[in-house]
Amino acid sequence: MINTLKKHSIPCLIALALASCSSIGDNSGSELLVFNMDEKYDKKDILMSEIADIEYIPLQSQDSFFYHWAIGHSRDYIVTYNYRNNDIVFFDKKGNPSHIVNKKGPGPDEYSSLITASYDGETDDLFVSTYDRKIYVYDKLGNLKKIYDVKDKKFTTDFANFGDDYIVCSHESSSADAIYMINKSTGEVEDISIPYEKEINLSVVVEQNANFISKRNLPKFTIFPKGDQIQLTEYSSDTIFLMDKNKEMTPVFVRQPKVSEQEVPKVIHGLMETDKYTYFVMQDKAYDVEKNVGFKETTFRYDKKKKEFTELNVTLPDMTFEDNWNVSLNPRPIYYKQDPSGKYAGYGMKFLAGDMLAKKYEEGKIHGKLKEVYEQMADPEDGIAMMIYLRN
Repeated sequence: MINTLKKHSIPCLIALALASCSSIGDNSGSELLVFNMDEKYDKKDILMSEIADIEYIPLQSQDSFFYHWAIGHSRDYIVTYNYRNNDIVFFDKKGNPSHIVNKKGPGPDEYSSLITASYDGETDDLFVSTYDRKIYVYDKLGNLKKIYDVKDKKFTTDFANFGDDYIVCSHESSSADAIYMINKSTGEVEDISIPYEKEINLSVVVEQNANFISKRNLPKFTIFPKGDQIQLTEYSSDTIFLMDKNKEMTPVFVRQPKVSEQEVPKVIHGLMETDKYTYFVMQDKAYDVEKNVGFKETTFRYDKKKKEFTELNVTLPDMTFEDNWNVSLNPRPIYYKQDPSGKYAGYGMKFLAGDMLAKKYEEGKIHGKLKEVYEQMADPEDGIAMMIYLRN
């Protein structure tokens, strides 16, 4: 089992983290952040365009190139998914259909049922997790590279290449995420254990009767590549870690008070860093079942020079929403593959669904460049990929 921290008790672990406040090493360039979730911080309204360059790419479906949702992107492709027939549909960065991968079937290089998929353009690895607890790795055209058996991992929902030797994955347990690694050469599965005092259940039961239970789950952004390191978040823990290529973990963020002591748990999604700032999101588990709303997200920014936290209300420059709506800067869409120019700290994507765009357009709530792009689309039900280039 990979776990350089297990020999320490929880109080000792936190003490070690707090004692590391000066730096976490040459590769990360980040100090340890200690964040009080109950403190009131100064608030600031900003437009996304103030911290990032934005590009709108219409994903225009044609004939068999039909999709329901965008599931990821790489330098060259935007990857979407058709959940009716398991098509993984690739678009180029101009929004043109490129090709489809569908390996559902009984063959030796095929899978029975798909949970999710993720594409790494740097290595041309298309990861597919299945309900029979296997992970298939194809190239972008669907040629099989490898099959890994992960028998005791329930639903693997995220993947990241970690150097040349490992794939880091996260899978759903009854409550918190479990993080593990696959040795690419041997297929051996190794658990990554991050200690915590109490396991926090991140689900809320919304409807229940004798025959039906409906749940809502807080989103989980558990593994987050950062150059040659990888950030690990166990939501039942109060500490976020970076793991280096030697499998050594270093604390980079400590939240207070303890999640195990909160009546309504709050979690931290993060961390996204630029030269000047660190961005992260706080989200609480509170959910109003009758109104079907909840899981409030609040974005924060840490100024590395001033050593100050600020609460941000981030809005889009080209779309009007209700007063209480803001863009959550969670780390899921951001890829820390350094832009060759050095101008960007990372780039990411938020998918603007066609039905939402059609409604906003009808209400006169789409403006500027987004309105121009939308009006040129052949099918108003198609979605738009909003590319976000986070500036240093």
